[in-house]
Amino acid sequence: MEPNSPTIKNSESLQFWKNMNGAQKMVMITMAVLTLIAVLAAAILNNPASSSSSSFAEEDSRNHHLNSVIKKACANTLYTSLCFTTLSSIPSPVSSDNNQTVLSFHYILEFAINQTKKHVLETQVSSISRFQNQSWSSQQQNAIKDCMEMLDQTQYELEQAIENLHQFPESVGYLPRSYGYLKVLLSAAMTNGYSCIDGLSDLEALDSEAQKEIKKHFQVSLNPISQMISNCLAMITDMEKVRRQETMKNPRMLLMKIPEDRLLDWMSVKERKMMQMKGKLSPDVIVACDGSGNYSKIGEAIALAPNFSKIRYAIGIKAGIYEENVIIPREKTNLMLMGDGMNSTIIAGSRNIVDGFSTFASATLSMLKTFISLNFQYC
Repeated sequence: MEPNSPTIKNSESLQFWKNMNGAQKMVMITMAVLTLIAVLAAAILNNPASSSSSSFAEEDSRNHHLNSVIKKACANTLYTSLCFTTLSSIPSPVSSDNNQTVLSFHYILEFAINQTKKHVLETQVSSISRFQNQSWSSQQQNAIKDCMEMLDQTQYELEQAIENLHQFPESVGYLPRSYGYLKVLLSAAMTNGYSCIDGLSDLEALDSEAQKEIKKHFQVSLNPISQMISNCLAMITDMEKVRRQETMKNPRMLLMKIPEDRLLDWMSVKERKMMQMKGKLSPDVIVACDGSGNYSKIGEAIALAPNFSKIRYAIGIKAGIYEENVIIPREKTNLMLMGDGMNSTIIAGSRNIVDGFSTFASATLSMLKTFISLNFQYC
């Protein structure tokens, strides 16, 4: 038999084991067991089926929590089915600290508002594609432009709502004014759609197929937008109830001094006092229809006022009748118009639907401006 054959090697190994004492044998056995455990652990960790199973379990738990939160958020909305559809694609945020799903009210609300913005943008694009370079009467053109302006204003107000949501941290808790401005912005955004449809209804006397086509397009596009905003407002109302209950149970919050003056949030204490200083406030520029001021038209003074001003810019308007329709673009922030009294300073716009103006465009004083333009072909 060969010297290095398996039989001889096994015999030598057996003799080596017999010559070892008890302590040495225990060490050998321990090392063998530890090696076996390490091999088994490595096999389990590298097993795709095991890893995949664990991953699926975590994902299932996360989806269950997500669905539960969405169901709670949509519970008291007027358009529940639409609410579920709106939130169905919401990504599940995960905290890196404990790998737990963190789905706050602000996170859900912001996602819902962003989904509404997306729908508004799609409506803007489809409307431009549908109505641009088409032949419409002047009244129809005005109505379409009004609707496009309303869509642009809705987009702007939804963006402002998200900005306001970021400025008010959810961790602060409930305060009486917490969601006040946010609700104002969303309510204004929702009514824009109604203004568009109302303007189109004014033209029903035309009774043309083109008129019906325009109205149907905007009704189909704007109704879901108004409903999505309505759902957002319902979510806020529910959250306010929850926060109010939390406040009642929190002695520290109850001790906080909340102003009860009922004045506008955006006015500082200094500005509120300024409003009460009759005759002592000096305007930055003067408008006078007799030519004795810096401008003779209110529109001229507004056009040359600073854009996005951080401080109050006051325009004094002397007594007189100003026959103009005043439009204040939304970039003219912190603008104040100061007249000489309700029976002294009079703005008298005279636009009307008979002269070809829509109801919306006939406003004597309005505060917005569109950044979307359409090209029309005249009939």
